[in-house]
Amino acid sequence: MSSLVGTPNSWTAVSGGFSSAGLWTIDPRDRKLFVKAAVSDDTARFLRDEMRVLAGVNGARFLPEVIAFDDDGERPILILEDLTEAHWPPPWSTSQIDLCFGVLEDIARTPPPPTLASAAANLDLAGYWPSIAQEPAVVVGLGVVTADWLALTIDALIELSGDANLTGHQLLHCDIRSDNLCFSDRVVVVDWNWAAVGNPILDVVGWLPSLYLEGGPAPWELLTGHAEMVAGLGGFFLSHATKPRDPQVRADIRRFQRDQGVVCLEWLSHELGIPSPDGSPTMEQVIEQQTH
Repeated sequence: MSSLVGTPNSWTAVSGGFSSAGLWTIDPRDRKLFVKAAVSDDTARFLRDEMRVLAGVNGARFLPEVIAFDDDGERPILILEDLTEAHWPPPWSTSQIDLCFGVLEDIARTPPPPTLASAAANLDLAGYWPSIAQEPAVVVGLGVVTADWLALTIDALIELSGDANLTGHQLLHCDIRSDNLCFSDRVVVVDWNWAAVGNPILDVVGWLPSLYLEGGPAPWELLTGHAEMVAGLGGFFLSHATKPRDPQVRADIRRFQRDQGVVCLEWLSHELGIPSPDGSPTMEQVIEQQTH
């Protein structure tokens, strides 16, 4: 560490977010810095993937400043500008939501590194609901949908998600949520290890459920016309919510994924009239009942 930035006067562990890497702030040479250190083979791979993106998109204002990177072949270390004093939502203001939409447009306009994988290769949105159909009890066991609801809607969900279009050539972050972005003198987006190229609407649809869970507007009030992507991501979130917890990741990750999946189902309910998972009628269904 001292060979990269000098000898730190202090180390302070940083918590928050869902990162499984070791996180610290240090203060060598009168400047506070942020350190991400690999603690496993997985986190080593994540840091290398992130650094390839940071190097390949060098200079973009939405990226954190890279101070140093050292890879000994086993446990790499990435040192970035310190952003712990920035505003990390929630809470969200209307202007911050607008700024986040703007930075997603900036990301999509930025030429991606040439070696970046495609989102379609990394993410099979068409595959989650068919898998759920094979073992419906696993998702029913989450307590957010009933077996009857799943039997009623599964064919529509499979058809919708099968039409989700991830194809494109734009840069995607693929993990937009509040613990991966902050507001300082600019909007800064961090944790780029899942970045890919593809359809930029994926970043928007992937972000809006968590925004809603954090007190923001309902996603169906902000974006319409992308039910296929919503259905695919709903299957993604609920499928991952059934997996065993990774001991290296924050304990509430599965609950968070479950809740995001439920928001996707509510989104489809409002947009397409698919029955709500909680059994309550949608506004479209209420109007239809009143006209008959």
